[in-house]
Amino acid sequence: MTLKKILYLLICVLLIGVAVFVWIDNRYLPLPVYRQCNLQGVKHLVNQDSLALDYDQVIKNKTLLVAFFFTRCESVCPRVTLATQQLLQALNTKHEGLRILSISVDPENDVPSELIKYRKRFQINNPEWIHATGERSKIYALISNQFGLSVTPTNKKEDDFFHSPQIVLVDKDQQIRGYYDGTDSTQIKLLQQHLRQFN
Repeated sequence: MTLKKILYLLICVLLIGVAVFVWIDNRYLPLPVYRQCNLQGVKHLVNQDSLALDYDQVIKNKTLLVAFFFTRCESVCPRVTLATQQLLQALNTKHEGLRILSISVDPENDVPSELIKYRKRFQINNPEWIHATGERSKIYALISNQFGLSVTPTNKKEDDFFHSPQIVLVDKDQQIRGYYDGTDSTQIKLLQQHLRQFN
């Protein structure tokens, strides 16, 4: 075998090895930046304890997982909530600076007392997981303008809403780095892998 063929073979083996490595664990692939967002608007929201969200404590220099829900939802929202719980349990190391922000799309009903009931229903006691509510116009503007998602009440029932099941990954620079379907277990596993880039 000539030297040229040997070098060619070595290069092929190396490329295959890199491809297999990336396929097995893609945590080293840089995530795209989908859009830049400005989350100063969260200061207009309140959490489950009726406290205004403090931008410096909740958002600034934090990695965020943001999802949208409403407490009367009996289909998509519980699935996203349970998936988020499973994700947190699966993280075998503490992620410093990680915050989970679940924002209600039904703020007229989802007053803080309802958010507390929802958290008790799902046994959520993680202080880094915040459930938030506020004025509908401000919430819907935040969803549309900053996260690029849509939400609207259905025409069928006053307590039903079309909203995205996506969990949004936002880095410390408030850049959206990923959208993950919270009802898809494969997507949740992918999110778990991607979070390794933000330890």
